[in-house]
Amino acid sequence: MAPLAAFSLSVEIVNNTRESLATIGATPVQLSYHWLDAASGELVELEGVRTSLTRRLTPAVPHRHDVHVVAPPPPGPVPLRLPP
Repeated sequence: MAPLAAFSLSVEIVNNTRESLATIGATPVQLSYHWLDAASGELVELEGVRTSLTRRLTPAVPHRHDVHVVAPPPPGPVPLRLPP
């Protein structure tokens, strides 16, 4: 992909806590990602753009959601990692 290209990935999220996770309010849960250097595995970008969730995440229920991603500037290639 081209540097700084924007795209979306569909991911499955499971809330492994005992509480519902809020998607609004003072401390909403948001999705992000890391870019890694292909050769060393070290972080190139610690935090990508944030994607707001559209609904509350109830415990133990799989949820599908799109994550908005922007490719890093050159040089590349760099693998994308979504933190667990």
